[in-house]
Amino acid sequence: MKPRPLCAGIISLVLGICFGCSSGEALPSNPGGSESAGRPVAPTIVSGDGSDEDSARPTFEKGAAFQLAVEPVDLGNGRVRLHVDTNIPGKIEVMVSLGLHGQNPDDVWIGMDERISVEHGYGSTIFDTKDLPRGKYDAEVSFYPRWSFQDDLSRATGISEHLGANSSISISGTGESASAVQERENGQRWVMENVNPGDAWILDKWVQRFGDFREIGVTRGNPKILKAYYFASIDMTVIVNQLRREVSTWRMGVASG
Repeated sequence: MKPRPLCAGIISLVLGICFGCSSGEALPSNPGGSESAGRPVAPTIVSGDGSDEDSARPTFEKGAAFQLAVEPVDLGNGRVRLHVDTNIPGKIEVMVSLGLHGQNPDDVWIGMDERISVEHGYGSTIFDTKDLPRGKYDAEVSFYPRWSFQDDLSRATGISEHLGANSSISISGTGESASAVQERENGQRWVMENVNPGDAWILDKWVQRFGDFREIGVTRGNPKILKAYYFASIDMTVIVNQLRREVSTWRMGVASG
């Protein structure tokens, strides 16, 4: 697809959406809510503002198969805008996301997602990525026939299959390495799903799985019976009954009992 400037004046609408040009104007915005981890809320459209990030948008050949395109743009200060373009006419809703690149299917997913509106071939949203770890991220957009159609014009296309597109971007985020965060998230999930009060306590097995620990002084309960072990790799503390050699409880972060 050849890029060309996208300006806000929309002068015609056909099956292959084309944008007209109107120098200095901005696309109208229609702000709404967001969606995280699959929870639907009101849609959002964040319009282009005529800045450099909007200087080149993809166009689609007239009569081409229906398709999507997504382009992530670093706005600075921890913000990333996802531009979504399509040749699907009318109004639709799509799911957009920024997900850490290279995650395994059984990893705790690291990223952000949101459900947005796309109207007359264009929509966008802005993600605040300050809390994400440093790394390469996949920007993705997905169209689902079950719920994406929002008007008669889009529904008349008869699209019956999932459509998607992806791109990539590097994010600074917190500056913490993605691998360290992934290890912590996966480890925390393992503890929450597998460790219960009364389970046998074998310190060597915990060290083998989670690495070094440090003991934390117990301030609640009898310190002659209870010990607290903090594992930095997963940022969790395990409270142990030394007499019974069993887990008493676990807590997030550094905890004294």
